[in-house]
Amino acid sequence: MRSNSGFTLLEVLVAVAVLAIALSAVLKVTSESGGNLSSLRDKTLAHWVAENKLAEMIATGVWPEGEQKGSSELAGREWFWRVETQNTADRDLRQVTIRVFAGERDDNSLTVLRGFLGNPQSRLPSRTAVPQTPPQNEQPQQEQPPQSEEQAPPQQQPEQQQQRVDF
Repeated sequence: MRSNSGFTLLEVLVAVAVLAIALSAVLKVTSESGGNLSSLRDKTLAHWVAENKLAEMIATGVWPEGEQKGSSELAGREWFWRVETQNTADRDLRQVTIRVFAGERDDNSLTVLRGFLGNPQSRLPSRTAVPQTPPQNEQPQQEQPPQSEEQAPPQQQPEQQQQRVDF
């Protein structure tokens, strides 16, 4: 009589089937991760394109109206953008919406960036001078005896000058 020291053909086939199912699940997860990585890379680069476009608009002092279209190159690829401008309640401020697309004929944007542009004409330094009060001749005061709080004259606050800060 023979001893049963090995696996039967049926046991080997079941083990191979279980291994094939497990490996196919691992391959599926790996391929999805690669697809997600590619999508995240594209969205990140598209957002950088939008930020660059907004920074360029601020730096050059443009005051756009309506809609503009164009393209930019980043990371060896051409990205297509569309800028939509809307007026706000403040006449010196406009809302800018920048949409970036992977292809020129794409309808689905990879990213949308909203920002605000200030009117470059209102950011110019003011030509009007702020009048400076000349220092007054101060005369030494004579020492007076201390007064109680009720008798003491109110302290005068020094005048504060307003300063204009341009951004």
